Amino acid sequence: MEQFSLDNIILALLFASDEPLPAKRIASVLDEVDAADVRESLGRLESRFAGEDSAIRLEQVAGGYQLCTSPNYSDYVARLYRGRRKQRLS
Repeated sequence: MEQFSLDNIILALLFASDEPLPAKRIASVLDEVDAADVRESLGRLESRFAGEDSAIRLEQVAGGYQLCTSPNYSDYVARLYRGRRKQRLS
């Protein structure tokens, strides 16, 4: 872990996860890092993405943390997924 910063490792885990990650779960993946260190890092990441111009936000969801797009960019994201709606069986 020495060659990568804790913030960037956590960012990679959040990006790769398909569900919100609690601080304890993130800490369990990392060596010599406890949940308090993870929460401190998450605070830095949240501040980093808090600016109005950032397209990414860090949100607390369902007892964990998840990356999401800023609402300012929702129109563009919606265009990306236009026409990809699941069809329901009758």
